[in-house]
Amino acid sequence: TQVAAIIRTRKLSVRVEVHMALGTKATRAATVNAQKRRDKVTSQKRAQAILDYLVSQGVPQAQVQAVGIGSERPLGSATPTDPINERVDFIKAQQGAQ
Repeated sequence: TQVAAIIRTRKLSVRVEVHMALGTKATRAATVNAQKRRDKVTSQKRAQAILDYLVSQGVPQAQVQAVGIGSERPLGSATPTDPINERVDFIKAQQGAQ
């Protein structure tokens, strides 16, 4: 609720990005690619759930964009399967941008 209050009172536009650790340790390209597609779908559902929660807390839907990144962008030098990649980023939009 603190995040919702900040977004609401400061009238911020934010992009909610949900990242995931790669859900397989397999090395076969077809298996990894299939898992990346599943990770993308799951992360989009999580992002939408966060957006829905923020809206339920009074944040105008026009101020929030939900994006599921999946396992495509590991954090720093972390391996794709590292749990550190399970994260949500709140990115403030540039002023004047929607």
